[in-house]
Amino acid sequence: MALKAADQHSQVQAARVLYEIEKKPDRVLPVYTGVLKDSNRSSWDAAITGVGEMGTAGVPALPRLVEIARM
Repeated sequence: MALKAADQHSQVQAARVLYEIEKKPDRVLPVYTGVLKDSNRSSWDAAITGVGEMGTAGVPALPRLVEIARM
């Protein structure tokens, strides 16, 4: 399953597609928050976009997004 891929970019893209189909935040939010907690910033933009696409369902990621904005 792509959500468990070693490549963070693939994980985020799979999460975005899965959320578009299922609309189940509990399935994809852990992927986004995991990527945003990682020091490798290469997939942060895609994860932030994914959180934004979730609307209010993405609120649990807000503290980390605030931390990133202050960097």
